[in-house]
Amino acid sequence: MALKAQDIMEMFRDFTRRNKFHRLWVELNDWDQSSDQQATREKLLLALREISEAPVDDMDWTPNAVSLQEVTNVRPLEYHGEEMDLD
Repeated sequence: MALKAQDIMEMFRDFTRRNKFHRLWVELNDWDQSSDQQATREKLLLALREISEAPVDDMDWTPNAVSLQEVTNVRPLEYHGEEMDLD
């Protein structure tokens, strides 16, 4: 999930949050690979503290021409059902 979140933040060009999710993924991966669970737990807790305290103010809100084109080419939904009588 951390990698998916990282990819989404990359798509939004929010590199601060992307880097936070990447750091989280690295720490979780280290936890999974480590034999010293206590040391890895302390390292993960430190990373979570640093991630939560870091500012998040560099999101680039400029439009992405490709994604805007995809949104404008969406067909409207078509209704293929029967009408329902409401009492």
